[in-house]
Amino acid sequence: MRKTIFVYLIFASIVKSFCGSNKYVFPIVSDKKAAVIYFDINDYKVVGISSELLANDIESITGIKPEIKSSKKICDQYVIIIGTLNK
Repeated sequence: MRKTIFVYLIFASIVKSFCGSNKYVFPIVSDKKAAVIYFDINDYKVVGISSELLANDIESITGIKPEIKSSKKICDQYVIIIGTLNK
């Protein structure tokens, strides 16, 4: 594969504060709600496949499947962005 897929797990529009040593965290799943997975529908096909596989992995661990969106407008509090560079 020529391109490497990068998963950006640290992108969040708002950082939620917590008590103790975990002052700033990025919850993939919190309060029975998962971070939303975003990808560009015009990117390589493997990006969409990777998005679905990640959602399945999160569901198998937590029991909660993240929503997958291909919109360019990001309006969720916590998001995971999957994509390739230079596409």
